[in-house]
Amino acid sequence: MLFLIKRRGRRSFSFCLGLEKELNVFMIKLFIFDMGGVVAESTDFDKKLASYLGFEGRLLHENEDVERAIRDHMEGKIDEDQFWEIYISKYGSIKKPKSSLFGKFFNPSLDKGTVKLIQDLKAKGNRVVCGTNVIDSHYKIHMAKSQYDIFDKVYASHLMHVSKPNTAFYSYICNKEKVDPSQVFFIDDMEENIETAREYGLNAETFKSSEQIRTYLKINNIFA
Repeated sequence: MLFLIKRRGRRSFSFCLGLEKELNVFMIKLFIFDMGGVVAESTDFDKKLASYLGFEGRLLHENEDVERAIRDHMEGKIDEDQFWEIYISKYGSIKKPKSSLFGKFFNPSLDKGTVKLIQDLKAKGNRVVCGTNVIDSHYKIHMAKSQYDIFDKVYASHLMHVSKPNTAFYSYICNKEKVDPSQVFFIDDMEENIETAREYGLNAETFKSSEQIRTYLKINNIFA
């Protein structure tokens, strides 16, 4: 999940002994993991970029046009230069580095517990893909660090031209994977994304920690 969108919703931790409908290990054919905040972490990125821009408050969310522009960039509808043109028109000039400004402070690391969970799921023959809201510069950094290698496939918003929480995001993946929504288990750290995924028919749970998700899958007989 890209940092700029994450602040829009609130994180929540919903833990119960069962999903709304009965599940068993045989009906789940696909696991979809969000990337940022679930598999990858970049704890100081927001702060460093905000400081560089001289921006206080909710980063890039004070102006509707700028917020819309970051969504468009995340869906591959505009490039980074076009985004900063919109930003500058609202907030004034900025010092742009020769390389990507969004990439300048982005140095993600992987959550070892979540990586181990994905590896264990795959070891038991499960297909595990990534469904991520991401911008081009961050996608390239993840690629350069080989951080997507743990997945069977990556579905990135800027290449799909649609992003979460739009249900078309889940529809796109289900169609490509040739699975029914009821055969999918989705993990994300944004409650808003979990809600729309459930509306579309996916089995889904809000991420709090890898241990919480592992326990949840075991209790619901999805993962032995």
